[in-house]
Amino acid sequence: MDFVIDEVFLPATFSAPPMSDEEFAAFCARYPDYQIEMTAEGDILVMPPTALPMWLG
Repeated sequence: MDFVIDEVFLPATFSAPPMSDEEFAAFCARYPDYQIEMTAEGDILVMPPTALPMWLG
């Protein structure tokens, strides 16, 4: 499942087909710049990327 989302619309919530833990981990790995969570109901939450601390940038 590929998607492109403008960060201005984040955080965003999506409904998705049921995923196993392994499928969800693979999904998250495809989008490493985003914070992605799955609720107990199976909804996918996509948050904007987090900023690096000043000392890392």
